[in-house]
Amino acid sequence: MNANDKKGLWLVGFFLILLVGSLIAIRGCDKKELKDDRKDSNIVEPVPSPTPKTDELDNNSIVDSNTNIVVKKDYQVEKEQEKIIDLNQYLSQVDSMYKIAVGEQFTLPEIKLEEGVFLKIEYFFQELYGTSYQKVSDFSSSQPGMYKVVYTVRYGVWSTQKEISILVQDQEAPIIEGLIRREDPTTGITSYEPVKSGSKINQEIMLSFRDNHEVAYVEYYKAKYEIINNTATIEQDAMQEMIEVDFTQDLILYEDGEYHVRAYDVSGNVQEYIVTIDRSNPVVQVTYSRIDKNHTIVTITSQEDIRVISGWQLSQDQRHLTKIYENNQMEEVSVFDLAGNEVTVQIATTNVEVSIDVLQAGKKTTSVNLNTNDGDITVSMTSTPSMELVYAYEDGSFQTYNNQVLKTAGYYTFQAVLDGIVMDSVEFYISEQVVGD
Repeated sequence: MNANDKKGLWLVGFFLILLVGSLIAIRGCDKKELKDDRKDSNIVEPVPSPTPKTDELDNNSIVDSNTNIVVKKDYQVEKEQEKIIDLNQYLSQVDSMYKIAVGEQFTLPEIKLEEGVFLKIEYFFQELYGTSYQKVSDFSSSQPGMYKVVYTVRYGVWSTQKEISILVQDQEAPIIEGLIRREDPTTGITSYEPVKSGSKINQEIMLSFRDNHEVAYVEYYKAKYEIINNTATIEQDAMQEMIEVDFTQDLILYEDGEYHVRAYDVSGNVQEYIVTIDRSNPVVQVTYSRIDKNHTIVTITSQEDIRVISGWQLSQDQRHLTKIYENNQMEEVSVFDLAGNEVTVQIATTNVEVSIDVLQAGKKTTSVNLNTNDGDITVSMTSTPSMELVYAYEDGSFQTYNNQVLKTAGYYTFQAVLDGIVMDSVEFYISEQVVGD
């Protein structure tokens, strides 16, 4: 470095030192002036304002109790909300799931809140067989489906939520009502009589359909039967001819046959109604069976089920009626099948006359102790209708009597038999002892 260069650097450094010194001097003067200004006697120190009176505050202002300063009410509310509240306590009494029936009266649990706590409830509904929820204004049990109810509890800047589900289900099957028309011939008044499922009737029937929510489908078939093991058995459903029904109108059935009617609702519940229409009179047969010479059992047999008649005994299979009559009686009996068809039966019991006589030496005797020494012993019988005369010796079996002379001593029993029933009988003893003078 030459002498000229060194001289230039020295001059630059001198000017820099001079500039820094000037700036320091100016800064010192500013601070002195500011200090002197604060000592100016014209400046007054601020004094805290007195607490304003209540009637001097507007409706949106309030005095902060900690600072004694007028603030807005919103500020004071925020300070009060700084306390901690367990919001879950308000929703703890609400279950997560409820199940109710369609149309059932149901009220959501009541949420009791304290001051400053707010509740919001939102409703969402998914229809039966639906795939998504739709927001609705309120809850209703009028139709099946699933409700989602969202509770939101808020306090200040804090909030909590709980979601519950309410299943509205229909477990009630549709109702099928059957009616037949009755006309009073004397008054001309027409009335309708209800018919239970499983009944047999002899006239047309009117069927109507209803449900607690909604009927979805109705069908029926006329039963077909097949003979299995000598028994008429109804064929399986798959073999029957199903007929769809317009359930918005009454179904009229009038042809003879056994009908199976089924109604379904939108929830899949099903009801079956069975009715048989039969306009044919029952075919019956009367038989008589003697009890004794004074009484006869009368039996009426039908090829189908029949109703009980007062004074008669109905068999368990409902196809036989029996009654004991005195002989020589006549009566006209009306027999009804389950559908109400009628047939008239004539009942007549004939009189039975029978007499068994014991003869000795050709003469009738009433003695029960006989002796062969007094003459031949025989037995005779007269009867209407004709009967069989049988006898037994001692404890032996009965055999037919052919008018033979009884010569063997011992105990005899004679019976008059009609259709296997004993109509009359006599007993006597025969001795062979010789009696002296």
